[in-house]
Amino acid sequence: MPTAPAAANSPSVSTATAALSLASGIVVSCRVGLSRNIAEFPFLDVCSVDQRTEIESAVRASVRWNNQIKDLTIVDCQQLELMEHQFLAELEAVVGLSGRASSTVAAEPSICNESLNSCLIINEEDHFRIQVTSRNTELHSVWDAANQLDDELEQRLNLAFSPRWGFLTACPSNVGTGLRASVVVHVPALMVSGGIHELQRRLARSNVVGREVFGDPAGGDFYRFSNQATLGFDEATLVEQVAQIIPQIVAAESEARENWLTTDRAGLQREVQSSLERLRALDLTDSTDQNRFELTRLLSRVRLGLQLELLPTAQTESIVCKFELIQLRERLLTAITQEDYGAASRFRDRIKFLSGESV
Repeated sequence: MPTAPAAANSPSVSTATAALSLASGIVVSCRVGLSRNIAEFPFLDVCSVDQRTEIESAVRASVRWNNQIKDLTIVDCQQLELMEHQFLAELEAVVGLSGRASSTVAAEPSICNESLNSCLIINEEDHFRIQVTSRNTELHSVWDAANQLDDELEQRLNLAFSPRWGFLTACPSNVGTGLRASVVVHVPALMVSGGIHELQRRLARSNVVGREVFGDPAGGDFYRFSNQATLGFDEATLVEQVAQIIPQIVAAESEARENWLTTDRAGLQREVQSSLERLRALDLTDSTDQNRFELTRLLSRVRLGLQLELLPTAQTESIVCKFELIQLRERLLTAITQEDYGAASRFRDRIKFLSGESV
């Protein structure tokens, strides 16, 4: 693909994210997104309805005629609420109570490959966005997958690119590489100690910003750290900037957890056990803001309890089942929208089995 203009002497990709394998639940997931536009069309805010349709057709055709990615399936999620999908997508990543693979959720018509957890989000802010997400996987591998998909699509699409500015995007903050590399982390001990604020200030000097995943500082202790600038660096440099801060986050949270255990292990264990019982009783289908806040707060403590071995894994089986039911209902709705009745039948059978009904 074309290379965006970069600063001189950019570092090569290193093994900084090898610490992911040692993160033990602190690192929840990592993601790379690439914002792209097709040169023949204006940006979406001035596109007509017909032009949006043409953009979608062009992107779909580029997949259909490419031997490397032609087997990607098409998922139409337009009938579902945007914020609901965003919440479920993030929640799906942070549950982390089982090794089950789960579907990629997007706000607009999407082309997804579940085995790679990759998707194209069409007509969102830009004409399309390549997004590759993985749980507990080395960040550079995620970037390699996104880069390969970008190269394949570029063979059939004339992307909006300037030799001076790089990839042209609707939002000026994405101009250049159009790349956002990010990592979601679970940092409850840093939240309790207040150390998260100093960590944010320190990492900001490295072009990395941290924000609450669920939009509230008390909404579950999950943070997403990502590169701030996209212009003036090449893609490998931006990925490396995010990769290099992961061991720092893991070390800071690990130390804060040790201090918490040392000073109040009994109190923390009581809090964790209480959170598990309350989470079991919570209505996971209630999508009100208040219930979501409670859900992410309780989930944070249960994750922490599992990671610190304050809870037996067997105690979380009912929670895993409840979350799987939510995901299955989501997939069932998508399958019905696609008129994929074979898949819909399989999802219904699984829902009945988990609900204790006869199949």
